[in-house]
Amino acid sequence: MKKVWQISLIILLLLFSIGVGTILGMHIFFKQNQNIIFSGVTIEGYNFSGLNRAEAKERLKKITKPILNKDIILEGEEDSWLLDPGSIKLKFKIEEAVNKAFAIGRKGNLVQRSIEVWQTDKYGEEIDLRMSYSDKILEEELMAIGKEINSSMKNAYMDLETKQVIKAKHGRKLNIEKSKMKIVKRLSNLEDLPIRLVIEEIKPEVNEEDLKELGLTNQISTYLTEFNTTKKGRVENIKLASQKINGTLLKPGESFSFNDRVGPRTLTTGFKEAIEIVNQEFVTGIGGGVCQVSSTLYNAVLLGDFKVLVRQNHSRPVSYVPLGRGATVYYDYLDFEFKNNTSAPIMILSKVKGNRLRMSIMGQERDYQVEIFTSEPEVIEYEEVKKVDPSLQNDEQKLVRRGKNGYRVTVKKRIISNNQVLKEVIVSEDRYQPVDQIIKVTGK
Repeated sequence: MKKVWQISLIILLLLFSIGVGTILGMHIFFKQNQNIIFSGVTIEGYNFSGLNRAEAKERLKKITKPILNKDIILEGEEDSWLLDPGSIKLKFKIEEAVNKAFAIGRKGNLVQRSIEVWQTDKYGEEIDLRMSYSDKILEEELMAIGKEINSSMKNAYMDLETKQVIKAKHGRKLNIEKSKMKIVKRLSNLEDLPIRLVIEEIKPEVNEEDLKELGLTNQISTYLTEFNTTKKGRVENIKLASQKINGTLLKPGESFSFNDRVGPRTLTTGFKEAIEIVNQEFVTGIGGGVCQVSSTLYNAVLLGDFKVLVRQNHSRPVSYVPLGRGATVYYDYLDFEFKNNTSAPIMILSKVKGNRLRMSIMGQERDYQVEIFTSEPEVIEYEEVKKVDPSLQNDEQKLVRRGKNGYRVTVKKRIISNNQVLKEVIVSEDRYQPVDQIIKVTGK
């Protein structure tokens, strides 16, 4: 019994000695390694074992320097672009990564720290090097590149003059979100390689073989307006808006929005300065002439017996369509919309030739015709407004603005089949406001 007790005591003393020795050894180990990163710690795959803070920071700066100091190559299908990392405010969070590296093996009590150091040495510990950048600026850079890449798809259509089929054309569009994610991933992985942008193909809705099958070689309605070719800015705007509309396909039940299709009328989107109507006055603005395109289309829609959803007449008479037959538009404010209320698809064709703009709607043949006619305009006489101007002498008068009469007009639609009027409905009752005549007088 005494012998057993002695053996137990010896074992306890040995264990105590080992424990004390281990603790003392760990203490000495941590004391000796208090200023360096422990073995097995890597940052973005690079080994940082044994480095102090200053050395770790310096190494990370050297690793990231090629990324920060070299333009990022963005590749498209044919062209490439250079993106300056500084322009998107790219920075790597070096201090944060080094702090995380130093925190390994330095959390908890002595035993917990020892276990973490042992596990890190055996299995390794990877730390991500995070970065910061301006998401807004990167998106703006990609949007600018997108303007060079993007192209609209073109549906196949029949040229009404030559009767030839114009082939369809694929479009393409830069996927900004996916491209942005690809750039960020490549940079976060510290890869100094060209980045392939994500460009998506836009397939046409109608190919050459679809035209006859869908009945899109038959003309349902057409309308033509004329313009002055000497007004260059206005002509360019008419052509651009016409091109954006040409070949538009509307399936049964689908609606057409002029503003959605043509888009913003700005200098950056290709539109020019020209005369337009604002607050009953003819002024210079961006996109003047676009209303002639919407008005020409409106008349083709009326003659095609399609359902008009949104339409507003001009505040003043215009020269290119009769009273009551215009459709004014202003981006984000006034739109022209109609619906394909038939059971078959239709296609809008728009063409500028010489001084003429023609809008045609193609689709399945109808067994009736449509006539549009306008009532005799009711004149709304303008009023004369006198304003006192002390600078005028004696009974002197000065004409500031010449008055213009306004009008009321009713537009009707007739549905005719076999020379018989099947239906007659009111399309619109429009009012054109008169413009007061303003005269300055002495007031005496």
